[in-house]
Amino acid sequence: MKKILLKIFLLSISINFVYALELTEPQNYIFKYNQNFGKIDGFVQIPKGGKYNTATPNKPEFRELGIEKINYSEFEIRTEWEDLFLYTGINFNTFKGKAEIKYNLVSHDKVIPKHSNVETKHKYISTVFGAGYYIFKNKKIKIAPTLEFSISKFDYQYKVKTPQNSEVSSGRSFGWGALHLGIDSFYKLTDSNHLNFNIKYAVPYDSIKNWVTIEIVDKQNLYKNETEELNLLFGIGVKDFEYRDTQKEMQNFMKHKISPILKIGIEYKI
Repeated sequence: MKKILLKIFLLSISINFVYALELTEPQNYIFKYNQNFGKIDGFVQIPKGGKYNTATPNKPEFRELGIEKINYSEFEIRTEWEDLFLYTGINFNTFKGKAEIKYNLVSHDKVIPKHSNVETKHKYISTVFGAGYYIFKNKKIKIAPTLEFSISKFDYQYKVKTPQNSEVSSGRSFGWGALHLGIDSFYKLTDSNHLNFNIKYAVPYDSIKNWVTIEIVDKQNLYKNETEELNLLFGIGVKDFEYRDTQKEMQNFMKHKISPILKIGIEYKI
């Protein structure tokens, strides 16, 4: 908890500093929604109490749970000045699995016999707070480094029916914070069409071993007048994630890659 509070404090100082660079009212407010469709590959290893032999190493894999393709939502609200922008958003990644396990599996200190039918629920939900500042702009290109803090919640639940018709169930949930550095850039193709390239990299710290997101999104204007604007968003991306906590014997260990990610969304700007 102390580490999370320290990160929030440092981020607050950073945002207040960049906010001080812009003393006027925001020029624009932007509301953005994306629906994402991707192919996921990875696993979720969940022991109990960090003890040996309370989970099968690097298991279960998502494909073994009948999970190969997922879809999830993202929301973002952004305020913009001449060069500074602040934003907050949520990534609501939830999905379910249903399959027959082909081997004896141990998860959260429960034994799941071979040929059991398993139903799982997975949640990776992140709330972000960030800031960026355009360090380069011309008629075609804008480039801004970004600083972002995320607060994430993980939840994993499973329910099992064994070949003997007995039932087994368990679950685990916890959270973490992370600091992300990034680049947000725009390239103007035409007056009504822009490309947005965005990359975010979580600073490896504590349980966060790797967390990288790369996206290229095309923004096509649908409607525009003097005070408001509506844009269609379509893009592609990739996300690579690895979390492994610091328990000595056996760790909560989640690792996955979502690639490619197809993104479809809408943006409203006032």
